[in-house]
Amino acid sequence: MSPQESAVSGSRQSFSTPAPMWRAVSDPSPVPNNSSLPSADQPALAAKADQRRETQVPWSQSLRTVVRNNPLASLAGALVVGALIARVVR
Repeated sequence: MSPQESAVSGSRQSFSTPAPMWRAVSDPSPVPNNSSLPSADQPALAAKADQRRETQVPWSQSLRTVVRNNPLASLAGALVVGALIARVVR
């Protein structure tokens, strides 16, 4: 039966969904260890990552406040930044 005939007769075709492209959380396969860093640098890198995570919240809140208080200036700034990026990429 062709797709046109099945559409006319009202029957439904079942389509299989593709397998997900991501690895399931319950997948027990090991995550590769990044052992290229010397062991002395790993704690320093972890401390910097923690510091960045802590400063992310206040920065995002202050950015939201600026955008809410000055929506047109924020839009103009975003357009200028987009134009600069487009110019550099081109």
